[in-house]
Amino acid sequence: MIDIATDLRNRFEFAAIWFLESNEQMHGLEASLPDKEAKAVEILDALRDSVDSIPPSLIRTAEELRTAWPGDFERWLVHGVQVVGFGYYPASASEFLKALNYTVQREMACA
Repeated sequence: MIDIATDLRNRFEFAAIWFLESNEQMHGLEASLPDKEAKAVEILDALRDSVDSIPPSLIRTAEELRTAWPGDFERWLVHGVQVVGFGYYPASASEFLKALNYTVQREMACA
């Protein structure tokens, strides 16, 4: 299984690329991104660039949660990446992962 830091870095990168390629397909090569999508790409790039500064304790917690509840962890991870820039504006990968860990812990405590 891919480690959490690499997984996050890849997901942030691929999500940003998706916005750029989607816009290119819909509007042509020279078209600029609409403001919301441009902001999402900016945030995703910042998240990708800050992955290496995630504290080891957050990484360990995420690894434990992913091992214990792989399906639920994946669902919340995908959701978190999808809403970046659209109501969710984490300032760093640490903030993103802290929120993800909290969400998974909360949901599993209620299950």
